[in-house]
Amino acid sequence: MTKEWDKFLSDYKKLLQRAKSYSLSEGEKKKKKLQADLKTAWAKEDVMREAIAKAKQAGVSGTTSKDFKIDKGYVASLAAWKQAVTAHRAQVNALESYCKDADKLLVPWKKQHDSLAKDFKGLKTSTEPAADKKKFKEVYTASAKTVADLTGTANLMGTLKAHEIFYALRLKPSIEQILKESLKQSGGTDMPKLLEEATRNKNVSLAKKIGKSIFRLSETAVKEGASNARVSQKSLKMAADHLKKLEKLNGEYQSAQKKLAKTIEASKDKKWMLDAIDKIAATHKEAEGILKGAEKDVKAAMA
Repeated sequence: MTKEWDKFLSDYKKLLQRAKSYSLSEGEKKKKKLQADLKTAWAKEDVMREAIAKAKQAGVSGTTSKDFKIDKGYVASLAAWKQAVTAHRAQVNALESYCKDADKLLVPWKKQHDSLAKDFKGLKTSTEPAADKKKFKEVYTASAKTVADLTGTANLMGTLKAHEIFYALRLKPSIEQILKESLKQSGGTDMPKLLEEATRNKNVSLAKKIGKSIFRLSETAVKEGASNARVSQKSLKMAADHLKKLEKLNGEYQSAQKKLAKTIEASKDKKWMLDAIDKIAATHKEAEGILKGAEKDVKAAMA
C-alpha cells in the first residue's frame, strides 16, 4: 500500500468521527426548525398588526412604536413578536455556524480525497495487493459519500430564501415598517388635524366668530320684531344657519373627545386640547340659548 493510501485510510477514520457531528440530515432538521420559527414570528407579526389596528380604533395616535406603547395590547404583542424573532435569529445563527464548521472540515478533506481520484480509477491495473486495493476502494467510496454529505451541509444556507435569513434582521426599523404598513391599512397615521394646535386654535376663533354673528342676528331679529317681520325672519334664518355650522363643528370635537380619549390623555397638549373642546362646546351652548330666546321673543311680538 502506498504512503498516500495509508495516510488517507488513517485520516479518514479521524474525519468520520468529526463528520458525524455535521451530517446533512441533522442540518436539514436545523433548517426545518429555522423555518418553523419563522412561521411563528410571522404569526406573532399578524397579531401585532391586529393590535395596532385595535389601538388605532381605540384612539391611539402617532407614527412611531413609542407612540403606541400606551396601549397594553400593542405592548404585549410587540414583546411576543420580539421573542419569536429572537428565536428565529438564533436558529439562523446556529445553522450558519453549523454550515461554516462543516465547510472547514470539508475543504481540506475534499482536497485530499480528490488528490487520490487518479489512484482510485486505476485500481484495476494497480499492482498493489488485492486486499489493499479492496480496502482502499471501500474507504474511498465511503469518503465520497462523506464528501457529498458535508458538501450538502456546507451549502444549506444557500438553499434558504432571502426572507428566511434576513427577516427582521434590523429589529427597530422592522418594527417601524410594520407599524407604518399597519397604520396605512387601518386608515391613516397622523394625529387628527382637528386636534393639532393650529387647527384647534383656528376653530376656537371660528366658533367665537360664529357665536357673535348669531348674537347680532338674534338681536336684530328681536329689535325688528313685528314692525319689520321680513328682516326679523331673515335674521332668524341666518342665525339658524350659523348655528348649524357651529353645531357641526362642536359635534366633530365632541366625537373626537370620545374616540380619541387615549390619544388626548397621552398627549403633552392634553390641557390645550380639552380647553379648545370646552370653549367650542360652551360657545355652541350659549349661541343655541340666544337663538332660542330670540325666536321666542319674535314669536311673542308677532302674536
